[in-house]
Formats: sequence, C-alpha cells, structure tokens
Amino acid sequence: MKVESRNIWQDGRKIKLHAVLEELSENFSCDSYLWSLLYFDGKGSPPANLSVPDLEDVVRSNPKGYLFSWAEVCDFAATLYDTNDCLIVAVKEEASLVKAELDKDDFSRCEIVIDYHDSTILTLLMKDEATLPESSV
Repeated sequence: MKVESRNIWQDGRKIKLHAVLEELSENFSCDSYLWSLLYFDGKGSPPANLSVPDLEDVVRSNPKGYLFSWAEVCDFAATLYDTNDCLIVAVKEEASLVKAELDKDDFSRCEIVIDYHDSTILTLLMKDEATLPESSV
C-alpha cells in the first residue's frame, strides 16, 4: 500500500475530513467503495441524529464499524468542525471488514485508509498506486 503521512496542521489550521475526501475523490473512484467509520473522536453532527458519544458507542459495538456510502461519508464529513482521532476505511465489499484483522491494524483488504491520530498526524493508505498531489490536504 502507498502510505502518505502529513501534519494535520497546515498554515495554523487543522485539515478537515471533508477536504481529505474531496482530494481522494479527484484521484479515486470513491463512490464504488463501501466506507466504514471504525473510530471517531471529534465534534460535529453525526448521522441518524446520533450524538457524538452515541456514534462512538455504535462504532465500538459493531465489528464492521459504522457503514456509509460515499455520499453519506461526505455528508458526515461536511458536518464536522473538529476531528481529533478518526479511522475510516474504504473496501470493495463488506466481507473485507474483518474485525480481527482491523483490530491489528491489518488493512490489507482495504482500498483506502484515512487515519487522524491525536490531532497531529494524518495518514492515508491507498492500495491503488495513485497518489495525491503534494499540495493537497
């Protein structure tokens, strides 16, 4: 997998998830994947009228995380005004979301991984050899 790590802070501002998704959409067929939120700590308006703590509980209780279509993950990202920790993966099919592997950070079945870590580092893992431009997110 291609790995790109970046400081979350650019020009004194935190890179927002929706900006990351916009960049990915320019380089990948993002709408052909199933997206799963595996971990989230941040502020915004979660889907299905959930509170952030309720969303975190749903994510923890479901071995496959919280599942989104591309449009749904983009809508969710647009509501976020702060992301501290977040792990989102894209897969071709739901069967690729194997909890035992994901718990060990084995993302070999994933097409794309977006990992915000401790409000400091943004890591993108991409199975496809396409890369994001240096000036992107």
